[in-house]
Amino acid sequence: MIPVSLRPSVFKKCIIKEEDLNIIREDLGNLRIKPKIPSRVIMNKRTITIFESGSYQSVLKSFYLKDLIYYREWEEDESCLKLQDHSKYIIMCVLCSADNREKEIKQWIRDINEFKDLCDKAKPKKIDSEDPRVARYKKELEMQDIIKTMRETKKIDEEKKQKDEIKTIKLAQILAIKVEYF
Repeated sequence: MIPVSLRPSVFKKCIIKEEDLNIIREDLGNLRIKPKIPSRVIMNKRTITIFESGSYQSVLKSFYLKDLIYYREWEEDESCLKLQDHSKYIIMCVLCSADNREKEIKQWIRDINEFKDLCDKAKPKKIDSEDPRVARYKKELEMQDIIKTMRETKKIDEEKKQKDEIKTIKLAQILAIKVEYF
């Protein structure tokens, strides 16, 4: 057994499960014994996707978890799992020692159930208004608003001061003209 990708297996509850598995390729002609091809399987809370290699461009099949109608141990081999939706199916087998194969397949079934049924129903976390980070962030936003208002006020004051100076200069010019002619 050799892994298909250089990335390690990953499991983060309700986020991702990523692992190398063997895929039984029944679509590769009329072979008496169907080949098991190492593949990368990635599951998130919406989909389970099988890649022919470690590359994300090599999608073999993809299933929406909500559309799965069958995902159980394969009758012909307890170390394999059959996934099926309304239009396609695939058989995935674990890459581990014989002692752990059945346990690993049962774990995959539990994880699919959890990702499919429980993860979407999880409520988003409420932001705790007592959290000091939230209070600090609010304070920073308020300070940014105050600074922005102060800059705008300063700009308005400077423009007003310039207008007043221009008026003063114009009045001085008018007075100079009156004094010269009268």
